[in-house]
Amino acid sequence: MQEQSGIGRAGVHAILIAPPMPHDLLECLSRSSQGEVWRARDRETGRIVAVKKPGGAAQLVSIRHPQVVRVLACHAEEMVMEWIEGNNLEKLGQLDAADFDTLVRQSLSGLAAIHETGFLHLDLKPENIFLREPRRTSAVSAVVSGSPQDTGTQGGLMVGQRVSSHRFREARRLFQKPNLWASLNLWEIFWNLFGRARSSAEFVIADLGNAQALPVETHQLRGSVHFMAPECFEGGRLDERTDLYALGCVFYFALTGRLPVEGELAPQVITAHLQHRVEPLEGAVGEWIDAFDGSKAHRSISQRPRGSG
Repeated sequence: MQEQSGIGRAGVHAILIAPPMPHDLLECLSRSSQGEVWRARDRETGRIVAVKKPGGAAQLVSIRHPQVVRVLACHAEEMVMEWIEGNNLEKLGQLDAADFDTLVRQSLSGLAAIHETGFLHLDLKPENIFLREPRRTSAVSAVVSGSPQDTGTQGGLMVGQRVSSHRFREARRLFQKPNLWASLNLWEIFWNLFGRARSSAEFVIADLGNAQALPVETHQLRGSVHFMAPECFEGGRLDERTDLYALGCVFYFALTGRLPVEGELAPQVITAHLQHRVEPLEGAVGEWIDAFDGSKAHRSISQRPRGSG
């Protein structure tokens, strides 16, 4: 049994125990220079779990949030996590307005829980955010299958959908307020102005294999270049705002089904991040994502607020 001590963000000293979990590896799901992910079976309970090799800090078992994957056991060699039944955003592609609304609310809430433990996720990407089953059939299945049936947005907006000019002016006025994110939820404002969609979807932030305790130096980084913040390539320390930039890139993908920055080779993608070359979106949702990029996903980390709310 492994035992580690740590001091959380609130300064409370705790002993965190990560007991070994005997399991049988069943199937290698992915393998890269950053490690391996396996589907495995717990020998004691028979339940299916996910195993990431190598592991991470034992303190990750303390994260308890419905929108964050549950870490069952963790040490340097491997991390054992709950198995999430469902599809990730990479497979789902472009979401409808109802599910996008839910994605924004739930992923920001889950990310805040990770940050409150004193960790950064550092690998937020469509592949690592899952839509947990059972999922809705009215909207999500239509997106996956490409069916033209009604998606049940119930007043929500798709990319490019037009709204009245006075609502655009009101939105821009709100977007320009200083320190808006510190006092208001911009997503709440968006749906109050343009109509609210409803969804019973449940999104979960998965794979904490790259999570690191603050402070984080850039030379320690491993991640996916299309979803890494500019400061990751410039040296220095990272903080919560680095994850927020990555989440902004994920939101762009969820709205459009395409990457926010393009490039055939990693250096080209890095340059696109550094020069903030992102193709703008049209319509009301495009206005919102531009506002998000102008705050939480701003090119400069110093111009991003720290909070996830």
